[in-house]
Amino acid sequence: MKQFKAESKKILDLMINSIYTNKEVFLRELLSNASDAIDKLYFKSMQENLGLQLADFSIHVERNENDRSLSISDNGIGMSKEELDQYLGVIAKSDSQNFKELLNKKDDINIIGRFGVGFYSCFMVAKEVKVISKKYDASEAWVWSSSGIEGYTIKEAKRDSVGTTIILTLKDDTEEEHYHQYFEEYELKNLIKKYSNYIRYPIILNVEHHELDADGKETDKTYQAPEIINSMAPIWTKKKKDLSVEEINQYFKDEFNEYEDPISSVFLDLEGNVPYKAVLFIPRKAPYDYYYKSFEKGLKLYSNNVLIMEKCPNLLSDYLSFVRGVVSCDLDLNISRETIQHSKELDKIEKSINKKVRDELLNILKEQRSDYEQFFESFGLRIKYSIWESYGALSEELKDLLIFKSLKEDKYLTLEEYTNQLKAEDKYIYFVKEKNISAAKSIPQAGYLLAKEEDILLFSDDVDEFISKVMSKYKNWEFKSITSGSLEEKVEELTAEEEELLKSIKEVLDDKVEAVKFSSTLGEYPVTFTSSGPISVEMERVLRENPSEEKVESKKTLEINRHHKLHDKLLNIKDKTVELKDISLVIYNLARLNAGLSVDNLAELIKQIIELLA
Repeated sequence: MKQFKAESKKILDLMINSIYTNKEVFLRELLSNASDAIDKLYFKSMQENLGLQLADFSIHVERNENDRSLSISDNGIGMSKEELDQYLGVIAKSDSQNFKELLNKKDDINIIGRFGVGFYSCFMVAKEVKVISKKYDASEAWVWSSSGIEGYTIKEAKRDSVGTTIILTLKDDTEEEHYHQYFEEYELKNLIKKYSNYIRYPIILNVEHHELDADGKETDKTYQAPEIINSMAPIWTKKKKDLSVEEINQYFKDEFNEYEDPISSVFLDLEGNVPYKAVLFIPRKAPYDYYYKSFEKGLKLYSNNVLIMEKCPNLLSDYLSFVRGVVSCDLDLNISRETIQHSKELDKIEKSINKKVRDELLNILKEQRSDYEQFFESFGLRIKYSIWESYGALSEELKDLLIFKSLKEDKYLTLEEYTNQLKAEDKYIYFVKEKNISAAKSIPQAGYLLAKEEDILLFSDDVDEFISKVMSKYKNWEFKSITSGSLEEKVEELTAEEEELLKSIKEVLDDKVEAVKFSSTLGEYPVTFTSSGPISVEMERVLRENPSEEKVESKKTLEINRHHKLHDKLLNIKDKTVELKDISLVIYNLARLNAGLSVDNLAELIKQIIELLA
């Protein structure tokens, strides 16, 4: 028995116990090696006119649960005795990288391997490994055998055809590890499709079929028959115009377990400093966990048509976390090929994808309005939060993707569409924070503005008002809450009696409010709050609903309708000490309830109202 070198023993120990996080990737690595071996023979055929065609090659996966063996066979270039010793006896030595350097970009070859370590991933699941190989143009075959770090043997063997067969004797099952799963047809098919679906050579597995009766119906009798498992045709290598809408939509549903067609698809094939191909999809509905911390964003990352990461987060900004798709490129991978190294190239791909998807969303907004509105109802909250979380840094990039309901028209408007209807003298983009249009229209100031033919945007999500703060303005127009400050253009002069009344009410309410005033903009409503400062009444309500936030207070002004009979009632109060105090506290608390804020003592308020009525 030959011994691995000391350094190789250490690496092999790492391979088995540390480098790979998922044991199942052993199959990916072995299938990739088989594909590389075939590519090398195909390249030799092209160079020396051997007459071999792509259709002549295949990879076979066989399982035998009785002796716990799993084998992967190819009819590629094979290895000599010296190559088995050189490349399998010395870990992390591979000729694939050298071979890649010999290739011309025009060569129809797709070498996957690079580090020379992938083969050893099989020791994560196997207690013994045999590699039987016969090199092209050689008369003899050889078998390399090893049970791990103890060492290996190389002996002469029998093999009729050119190529390599790797036979794994799987480890015994334990309570934690169930190696028998790799004998199950469903599991093998799933792993082949997951990691190696786009290897361009057929991967063949014996699959169970049911015999048919005379009427063509399935019977209980079964038999095994070979079946090609992988599709071999990556969608990203095709042009969108060459595919039907049905084909694209079906790929989306099959690949990402979706039930509905996507709103749109984007095909990218970019050359330059960082060449990559991508197929991206914009879904219609958010997955159930989209707004939970457990949700993982990311695109499927392929390198040389082999899946590297199921969800690569570095290819998407957070505000595009809803995008599904695949990216194929040749990036620096770590030794396990399970993760990618962050790099400037990766940043460039991310920026490119961000721009392409944003442009597509703007196009959908313009050309497929109802589809965009459906999309925004599912994913718009993520876009909004990205503006807020970036403290407005992303507002320029995302502002034209925002849509809000119009109180006047009860339909979605972009900020551009809202401002297009403003007059030259208008200063503000008016908004109101409420759950729905019906509730928003019940706010006194809304009725006042709508009567003047002014439009108001509905901010229905908690984050909306925070966005208006970090954005400050859109073009030349400032955002203004209709409950923040006064809407009156001209303030009517007060009588001495009115001024004295307001002073008395303010003394009763003390620091509960910043000020008390009469208003002419409340329509039929007797009383309301407006606010000044950075925190509005609505924002206070939102923040108070979050138990982790400190209890904030908005600077409130109690506004009393000057044209409501409450105004006359207050002026005519005879007992300015007792009755005015009670009424002042009642209308203050009613204003709190109308604003969605709690009152300190609801029972006491009810008692005060009943006493006043009595």
